[in-house]
Amino acid sequence: MADNLRERLRRDRLPLALVALGHGEPIGTVSLKMREVEIRPQYEHWLGTLFVPKASRRKGVGSLLVEAGADEARRLGIRELYLYTRHSETERLYAGLGWAEVERPEYRASPAVIMKRILNRSGT
Repeated sequence: MADNLRERLRRDRLPLALVALGHGEPIGTVSLKMREVEIRPQYEHWLGTLFVPKASRRKGVGSLLVEAGADEARRLGIRELYLYTRHSETERLYAGLGWAEVERPEYRASPAVIMKRILNRSGT
């Protein structure tokens, strides 16, 4: 995992990771990736690996990380971003942040939802 994160400590191209800090300590992370879901290679840019430890959940950290990921993608000239989830709770979080369902495939032997967000210069 450390090598994976180290590879993503860049700002000029994907993959990259963003880390949220609280009082100087990491309280969450999210990544921007290329072609994350191999069954859908036509979907190029992905937001993924959103993780917030239990102690930091329900405080808006996940939402802030998702928005920061969208901002970074926009900064890099990316116009559409995809993600997938298997959990209804995170699906609701993403939907509330402007993500729309694209499809519900079987992925790695379990149901998933792929969602998409169109990014434009005005911040949505």
